[in-house]
Amino acid sequence: MTEENISILIIDDEPSILKSLQGILIDEGYRVLLAESGQKGLDILEGREIDVVLLDAWMPDMNGMDTLKKIKERSPEINIILTSRHGTEELVAEAMELGASDLLEKPLLSETSLSSIGKSIKRKEKKDFRVLPGEKITARFYESICLYPEIREMVVYLENFCRERFFKVIMAKDWTDIIACPCFVAIIDPSIVKKREWSVLFDYLCQVPDTHERYVLLSKSLQPKIPKNLRKFFKTIEDKDELEHYILYRNKKTLKRMMRQQQVSFLSQRKEDVKMILNKTGLQREFLIAKLAKYYNVSPRTIQRDLRKIC
Repeated sequence: MTEENISILIIDDEPSILKSLQGILIDEGYRVLLAESGQKGLDILEGREIDVVLLDAWMPDMNGMDTLKKIKERSPEINIILTSRHGTEELVAEAMELGASDLLEKPLLSETSLSSIGKSIKRKEKKDFRVLPGEKITARFYESICLYPEIREMVVYLENFCRERFFKVIMAKDWTDIIACPCFVAIIDPSIVKKREWSVLFDYLCQVPDTHERYVLLSKSLQPKIPKNLRKFFKTIEDKDELEHYILYRNKKTLKRMMRQQQVSFLSQRKEDVKMILNKTGLQREFLIAKLAKYYNVSPRTIQRDLRKIC
């Protein structure tokens, strides 16, 4: 994805900020659209495909947090960078909860803005992948959820649920993707799976009895007869709240098991990620600490301790 193909929407009630950011981003080759209110931003999003939104947190009428929530309800895949002059712990927590990808403190520095936009674009490219039948992908196992088939209602629901937890949703186009995709939970509608396809999955599980993967069946109807020795891999869940709890439970259990097996490499990865926020300050630093803590399932205090060790 080249810069000239990337559209950025700036939503801010201050004309001077709109003008200055527009100039900086156009010079970098981005396509830029402007909106001086939350509602005008939403109107622009109705008719265009936008890659990144720069959104002011404090605006009259519809404030930034309300705008953020409405954008994510309509287009959960859009990366939104929140900007604010007045940062609080409550703002950081709410931005995390609503799915902001970054939080920048005003006045905005051009290099800070461009760095955050670049990371958001890379994040979007990582999320926008599809797998070909039988093809292995490179997503990290403990952050991926596989869905088969691609049910639109379930896709929207999962993307809303996963965006703040850093999980990736893999849309399986073919039955073999369920085996090929590295994921800790695969969600399956059993009504569309053929009998011979179940046999392939059962044979696979017999060959890898220690796999971390688990399979959620969305309906009790048309389920296969699961061999007794393989029942531990399957769970029927028809309620969305129960599904959320199960995904979080499986993720935590998988992480703990992997950390026991690969503790050194896992902690090394966390250390590398922590290094990326060494030069961040203020509100953005607080926000990124909170994001890393959530990603690695540790407390913000643990990430701050990692930072002190590196310094």
